[in-house]
Amino acid sequence: MRVVAVFAVLGVLTACSGDPSPAPRPSRPAVSRPAPSPTAAWVVGQCVNASFDGRSEPPTTAALPCAAPGAASEIIKVVGEGRGPLDCTSRTDGILRAPTGGSVCLRNRAAPHPGDPGKGGGILRVGDCFYAADGSDPEERPCYDRHGPGRIRSFLKKKSQCHDSQGFLDGYYTTKRDDPKLPIICHGEGEDVEDPGPEFQVGECVKKPRTYKGLFPGSTSISGLDTVGCGAKSAWAKVVANVTMNCPAGATQSVTDIHHYPSTTCLRRL
Repeated sequence: MRVVAVFAVLGVLTACSGDPSPAPRPSRPAVSRPAPSPTAAWVVGQCVNASFDGRSEPPTTAALPCAAPGAASEIIKVVGEGRGPLDCTSRTDGILRAPTGGSVCLRNRAAPHPGDPGKGGGILRVGDCFYAADGSDPEERPCYDRHGPGRIRSFLKKKSQCHDSQGFLDGYYTTKRDDPKLPIICHGEGEDVEDPGPEFQVGECVKKPRTYKGLFPGSTSISGLDTVGCGAKSAWAKVVANVTMNCPAGATQSVTDIHHYPSTTCLRRL
């Protein structure tokens, strides 16, 4: 009787120590993948995801439909291999190399438009301003005023063609560029002034400068101007304008310094 009882207990223990049924594993959430960005061919009427400011070239870009989010500039012309920037239209704000070869001319879909005349970007055209010094290639920049600096009047074959309608050279300058057909830029003054801005502000007063006879009859060279308070005894004249052409009525003196733009300081004697 005692032996049977022991086996019965063991049987109960064996039955209770069996492996439990495995617990159900939690299901993994489905991974949502972002929809692929729309792409487009590099052809007229499509857009790219970058715009132009006239100062720096945008980073790596991609073509996409103009209705897609991020479409910033539109392809307005495609130029083939070996063609130059001048093959782009006058509305061009920037140029990019196309991955398929050649280049595309682009127009920002919203302002600013650096390709407009005088705004500092796009293609170098008549009405634009540029910087070039020490034989460097002309680099377009925004115009300071309606005269320049270095505002382009025309593109010519020869330097001798750069003059006004009566043949005068005053205010007409030339700079060479890399173009086989029209290598000469005919322009106004100030193309070699790095930082445009007047030397003296309107309303400032200056001391009387030292003067001496110049090379030509009736001319006077001036050693330089020093500012002074307008109430000081040494105040000689007041600045009334800064110009590149003629001083306004009321100015009695003018001083020209080609290292500044505008180059001429107009003064009225006190």
